[in-house]
Amino acid sequence: MSVTATPKKRDCSKEKDFDPLANKSKQICLPIEPDDYQRILFDAHAFRIELDDLMDEFPELFPGTIKQGYKLHDILPESKKMPDIRLRRIKVVVSDSPLKEEVFTIRPSFVMPYMTG
Repeated sequence: MSVTATPKKRDCSKEKDFDPLANKSKQICLPIEPDDYQRILFDAHAFRIELDDLMDEFPELFPGTIKQGYKLHDILPESKKMPDIRLRRIKVVVSDSPLKEEVFTIRPSFVMPYMTG
């Protein structure tokens, strides 16, 4: 008994919209020591100075649109996995429209992406 399988036809669209930001991470990982991070976390002025210095030294770590400006957005609550660590977020202007903004989480390099240590 011979059974022949009919191949299924794939339904693909070659004209799908492509969003270049869809797969980009919304986290910015910065090389900063734990003591320095804890010192500047709640001091907005010190945090901004450190961030500006790191932008000058490591521009590849930041989204290109950050050159148009950023705002300190908020500080996230403590994680259950790492209760002593809190992360700060910044709001960055997207492209040419000052009305479109994206929020990025600033993560120090001593914290893994899923707050595992």
